[in-house]
Amino acid sequence: MNNIITMTVFEHQRLTARDFAWTTDFDWLLSEELTVFTIKRKQGQWQLKVGYYIGIILLPSGSMLEILPKPIHIDDESASSTDHSLEQTRRWVHNMLAALSPSSISSKNFGHISTHVAPISDNLPPAKPPLSEWLIAQFVQYLSQYRPSSRYQPQTRNDMVMQGKLIIKEQLKRNRHQPHKFVCEISQLNQEIIANRIIKSALILLAPLLDQQVWALLPWQAITALNHQERRQLEAVYQQAKYQLTSQPLSLHQRRGAEQLLDLAYWLLKQSNIEAGHGLNVQPVSAPKMRLCVLLNMNQMFEQWASISIAATLKTIDSDYQPLYQAQSIWLSDDTGQTQLSMRPDLLILHHKSPLSTSTQTNYSHVIDIKWKSLTPAGAITSSDAYQLSSYAQAYQAEHVWLVYPVLNSRRPVALKPQGNIALSQPSASPRKLWLMPFNVLEGTLNLNT
Repeated sequence: MNNIITMTVFEHQRLTARDFAWTTDFDWLLSEELTVFTIKRKQGQWQLKVGYYIGIILLPSGSMLEILPKPIHIDDESASSTDHSLEQTRRWVHNMLAALSPSSISSKNFGHISTHVAPISDNLPPAKPPLSEWLIAQFVQYLSQYRPSSRYQPQTRNDMVMQGKLIIKEQLKRNRHQPHKFVCEISQLNQEIIANRIIKSALILLAPLLDQQVWALLPWQAITALNHQERRQLEAVYQQAKYQLTSQPLSLHQRRGAEQLLDLAYWLLKQSNIEAGHGLNVQPVSAPKMRLCVLLNMNQMFEQWASISIAATLKTIDSDYQPLYQAQSIWLSDDTGQTQLSMRPDLLILHHKSPLSTSTQTNYSHVIDIKWKSLTPAGAITSSDAYQLSSYAQAYQAEHVWLVYPVLNSRRPVALKPQGNIALSQPSASPRKLWLMPFNVLEGTLNLNT
């Protein structure tokens, strides 16, 4: 991989022109007005405040901007400074990305990354590289196991040698005065199929990060990348490519590898939706060129990661647990039965064989809200979070009501018990506890020890 200069920043960090080695990079980010940044004017200078995103942006200078999650608070005074290390943050972020898959959760809000990405430790040394290098390693791994597909496509030739199928109508029309030529249709293997062209487009996107030797040896040079119009209709082109792959004479292993590579290439192209040509001092071009830009909403990423992990953990405890991801339920309705307000917890857990289950009432064992925020100490919980949990407890009558938040250590869960007249319980039941449940990002698991 090329020696790309990486500039690492964090969520909520404020950036000024002095933070950049090339001020033109800062000017370009200002002009692009990316969703990840909020533009501020303070003390006579422009600032870019990083939002709730992680990812990478290839800057015009050729350097890479890496955005990592905000540091997680540690309440253990004995924790060493290495707990805040850059490598440690990259390690758990890599593991989070590797754990996510759009097929894992049936929700329109999820599915941020390609399926089947491997953990970083599978193909890179223990020292955790920037996100850009991890992403390249994933792409190159799939690319090295796959060669461009080809299919027979008909071509029409008007030549002095008759070869293939003679087209009588065209022959009479075009060669009436030159009978020594023949209009024939032949079938030739062609690699210009849509799947190959999507992969080639992603390869061009990543080319600045690849070794020149690797780039020269790849058997993709003769394939044409997607044009500007096709990139604007990327979803339709991607669906066409998936359909074409089903007709390719590939083995099951080859087809699986081709689909994985195509998924990753499509995801990269879909993410990199910013175009050069809108920045400062850039020569106008007829067709804008895409620039590598992968930005992922950290709130949604953590929510999805924790949901997958918690559901898997509870499944090992009791196989009768069934997760429901962001299931919407009616909460308030008027006298006519019209819905006025709905609820959508991050995660609901059903327990079909519970003795509390009836034919008319669904038994929810857990109702879980997941927040990408620090709740250390327990007093950091906001009133809005407490109101939300209380509403969930009342609406679903679940045995367990959890608020899940990130930690870097083995911090234990904390129970919050409503007091007095606002106790969350039925008259015959004991007050229901609300639990603050730590999710250890280093282990990718919930700290369940109470």
